[in-house]
Amino acid sequence: MTKIEIELTEQQEKFLKLFAEKQYPGADDNVYTCNTIHAVETYRPIYIPYHEDQVEYYDGLPLKFTTDYDYEQWHDSEEELVQEWFERREETPPV
Repeated sequence: MTKIEIELTEQQEKFLKLFAEKQYPGADDNVYTCNTIHAVETYRPIYIPYHEDQVEYYDGLPLKFTTDYDYEQWHDSEEELVQEWFERREETPPV
């Protein structure tokens, strides 16, 4: 087993303790649904923001762009990626 240490604020600690107390089979908080839903408070995008100033960190390699979760289809420019994304959905870009 791996030991993991994290830092929490007092408010986060109280929330997690209360959450843990109320989550068990047959709990009152889960009576009305068979598939409980948990809200995510923090969204972390699955991309790395970039800027021209960061080019030196790419070892001279050209930037490639993808929206494919399998990372099989890559585009040479973000414009090409956006165009293909809308075409695949048979939609028109809003701009």
